[in-house]
Amino acid sequence: GGLGKGYAIDRMANILRGECGEGRAVRGFCINAGGDLFVQGGTENGEPWRVLFEHPTDTRLAIGEVKLYGPLALAASSPSRRSWKNGEKTRHHLVDPRSGEPAARMLAVYTQAPAALLADAYSTALFVLGFEEARALVTELPLEAMLVGPKGEVWKSDGFKGELYVEC
Repeated sequence: GGLGKGYAIDRMANILRGECGEGRAVRGFCINAGGDLFVQGGTENGEPWRVLFEHPTDTRLAIGEVKLYGPLALAASSPSRRSWKNGEKTRHHLVDPRSGEPAARMLAVYTQAPAALLADAYSTALFVLGFEEARALVTELPLEAMLVGPKGEVWKSDGFKGELYVEC
């Protein structure tokens, strides 16, 4: 699903930029596909787009934000929106294929990349890898990331845009 959503966002962005022969380019836009975003230009008032980083355990709160003009794709992976009880266990949609169980070594991953396909796919993969493995890999990837480990520890790659308000 993540690859399909990222691909769809990228196609919509190409159309809005006028790259597909469908008409005039739109200067400023934000595409939001269930929390995965692509922003370009500014708002209709000329302001940068303001994107909040949702708290991984309390969806009523934000842990930080980024203000930007783009172009930039942003994605997040966290079990906070798609989880359910199965008997005594809480399950979620981010499954570690190595164990067949929900991944449990990360609270959230936030990615920023030039394309939504990259941001979306890597946010899921990094989440499943877990905090330490993801942190070691991020510097090799064509994106920036902020990782929130299982105990609330936060790590950001050097180029990750945005600021934190609170620790998790």
